Amino acid sequence: MSDFITYFLIIFCSHLTFVRLKTSLQISCSYDDTELMRYDIKDFNGSDTYFSNPLNSSLWEEIKSAIESMVLQVKKSDQAGKQGELIFNPVGTNSVLEEKLIPKGWKKIPLPEQYAFFGLGIDFGKMNICVEAQFSNYPFLLNNALRSEVLFRDKVPLIDGREMQALIIITKKKHFPSSNSTLHYEQACEHLQGLSIHKLFSMPVRLVGLDTNGDQNVDAQMTTYTASRYSRDVRSQTKIKVNVVRATNPNGASKFKKV
Repeated sequence: MSDFITYFLIIFCSHLTFVRLKTSLQISCSYDDTELMRYDIKDFNGSDTYFSNPLNSSLWEEIKSAIESMVLQVKKSDQAGKQGELIFNPVGTNSVLEEKLIPKGWKKIPLPEQYAFFGLGIDFGKMNICVEAQFSNYPFLLNNALRSEVLFRDKVPLIDGREMQALIIITKKKHFPSSNSTLHYEQACEHLQGLSIHKLFSMPVRLVGLDTNGDQNVDAQMTTYTASRYSRDVRSQTKIKVNVVRATNPNGASKFKKV
């Protein structure tokens, strides 16, 4: 295990960029006019088979339902070059996921003391499945992947004494306007594939990329906080509609425009 951790941490610290490689791993999408949010998924290490099991499928359906019924969460940016522009709101999105999942029996999972160097805990867990909502800077994805793999390999009892058997990682699509250097789905696909190619993780992982249901008149909730950055204390929330103005070139910036 020590060699595994050493190798992985070298990759984490150096922020390696993995080569873009074609893959036959499953990619599927959800499209329905009644949904508020769409998503793409990509399965690694047999997670498509894992979630085809009736019990595991029912747990995935709870996550799927929470995502599809979620209103796009936005806030005004305070970063240089985009001050005042509407961007994706990770704090608001986490709060909505919590509101929808906690009543269904999902709960925060603290890490055992001997694994506390990996962080405080896992966002949600139920039965043998854990969920990480990852909207932070992209290196945190590797922390999530590493600690989940270690907990999986060590068969650590986490969720009411049960071992983690699969991980769901929720992030956003690349075209969502967002804070600088935050993780997006397409980037996470590359990183996880690189880890898989180098055999650095083996547990079933389902990656989910949040997207809007269309680009015109998208329902959204705009939140302002008591402090401009890092605050979780809500000052006000307003229901609005936005258009998603997608960039016309791969390196361009998309925008949320209030209707």
